[in-house]
Amino acid sequence: MTKNVAWIDNIYALTVCFADDVSIRHNDALPYIYWKSANKRFLARIDKFLNDRTVQVIYEEELPLGEQLFLQWDDLTIPVYPRNIVRTKWFEEHYTAPDEELGALCSIDATTFTIWAPLATTVNIILNNAQYSMKKKTKGIWTLFVNGNWHGASYQYELMINGQVVRVNDPYAKAMTANSLFGVVVNLSKTYQMRVNKPVIKHLQDSIIYELHIRDATKHENSGVTNKGTFLGLTEKDTLTTNGYTTALSYIKELGVTHVELLPINDFARVDELQPDCQYNWGYDPLYFQVPEGSYSTFPNAPIVRINECKQMIDSLHQEHISVIIDVVFNHVYIQKSIDETDFEKIVPGYYFRYHSDGQLSNGTGVGNDIASERIMVQKFILDTIDYWLR
Repeated sequence: MTKNVAWIDNIYALTVCFADDVSIRHNDALPYIYWKSANKRFLARIDKFLNDRTVQVIYEEELPLGEQLFLQWDDLTIPVYPRNIVRTKWFEEHYTAPDEELGALCSIDATTFTIWAPLATTVNIILNNAQYSMKKKTKGIWTLFVNGNWHGASYQYELMINGQVVRVNDPYAKAMTANSLFGVVVNLSKTYQMRVNKPVIKHLQDSIIYELHIRDATKHENSGVTNKGTFLGLTEKDTLTTNGYTTALSYIKELGVTHVELLPINDFARVDELQPDCQYNWGYDPLYFQVPEGSYSTFPNAPIVRINECKQMIDSLHQEHISVIIDVVFNHVYIQKSIDETDFEKIVPGYYFRYHSDGQLSNGTGVGNDIASERIMVQKFILDTIDYWLR
């Protein structure tokens, strides 16, 4: 059964949708919007009846987002939730925070967690199965400072959004448990430290680029590689076939290339990381953009290991004077059924994906969704992710 709900589609207008069993009365009593925590009322007036179940209400003051709001219509108390407002210029100007450092910033003795969730009325963090309340700042930022050494701890966020409690992983997570079940806090100073600087090429037009799939580069049974199909497979030197032909890293070096371009190595879907030989994927089903793919790790159950092994691989290529290019996929995310299952959509419904003017989801990618890269916080995520991998 449908419920009464009022949607904020414009900063000065609500779209009120009534349940089928409600009789809308046309009377002179003006509805008003009530902000519960501030004990404040916003006067409103009926603008027009869009149909027999939908009414547009307008008001003169800007409504706060991320607060408990109710529309009082005669004897009906109707919850007010943000909807299309997140795709307006007003929202971009008032509720984006491009300069905030998001994610879990971990040091030896404390971790600061920060998430952008402007529509949430409450945000908690579940850290190693213990729950902590996060503090609300301006522009939709929620943060929490936790003392202690949390390197390797699992975490998720729990948000109250549009009257529902949702659990999400952090899009800014740097590590995940196997098959992306939980985010993991990482103190990057405790991970493998790169020993070799990136090779320098005097003229970029002299680049010779070899495209490479991590698994395929070493997976063949006759590759002579011990850690087949993994990051570490590309750290092994002087590998040969039984016939004495060079393979893997040694073969790539013999080709005389200046760069390898790696098909996506960030966390992707449709490969069971605990049974990586059972499926095959090129990596174009992105899940977590700042996390190395677990199926390329020798220990996918150990979240920090995949980071170390990925860095070791890059370091080994640099030792051979080969630069590394990473193929990235920012135009969409992997979905099994609906974008409603993605963390982006759960955290800020309606913001991270592109829509047509009629409210239908855009599908220019042909895979079910388009990332809305024209929006400030989407651009921020892309740039932050590229910057993280480069560093």
